[in-house]
Amino acid sequence: MASPLPFRFDAGHPALDFLNTRAGPDDGSDLLTAAPDAVWRWLEAAGLLPERGASGAEGGAGALPLHRLLLTEALRLREAVGDALEALRSGAPLPAPRVHELARALEAGVWRRVLERPAVAGGDGDAPRVRQRAEARDVPGLLAPLADAAVSLLTTADPGRIRRCDDPRCRAWFLDTSRSGRRRWCSMARCGNRAKAARHYRRTRSSRSDAAES
Repeated sequence: MASPLPFRFDAGHPALDFLNTRAGPDDGSDLLTAAPDAVWRWLEAAGLLPERGASGAEGGAGALPLHRLLLTEALRLREAVGDALEALRSGAPLPAPRVHELARALEAGVWRRVLERPAVAGGDGDAPRVRQRAEARDVPGLLAPLADAAVSLLTTADPGRIRRCDDPRCRAWFLDTSRSGRRRWCSMARCGNRAKAARHYRRTRSSRSDAAES
């Protein structure tokens, strides 16, 4: 059984979770290259694998040619999403090559509209609903649901709510869904508490210095 990879799914949007597979500026690691099948495993963990896999595509580290191609495609898509988001946040037009890359990834999937019956009869949610489902017929098609999520973020989210963590050692992406709109950290449990501890240390050190001088 493959060992778990330290994927994080706390950014508030799958496209941002995808960007966060690339470590912060002080860490050269990249989770997508950490194992031969890391991209497949990330898509699976994120719930973004198409419902019908690519022809001949199976999960696991054994299908190395498939996973090499999937990694190449995933890295291209991640760069396109990151550059497009940086442009969106700065108010600049989306770079045409990045738009083309997103469109290419989106169009690689076979999209079908499916009518779903409710899981539980009765109540307010008993009406059938139409859902768009992606099917992959080749390796690039495996990334179509992820590309769809990225396009949705770019076209519907408030750019001011798409942020990078204030910790310069982290800089992870997140979508601020707080009521106040003043969230600063990717995670209060990680970077927020680390910043709080650093402030406490500085205050304590300053108090000790003042006491020593008096």
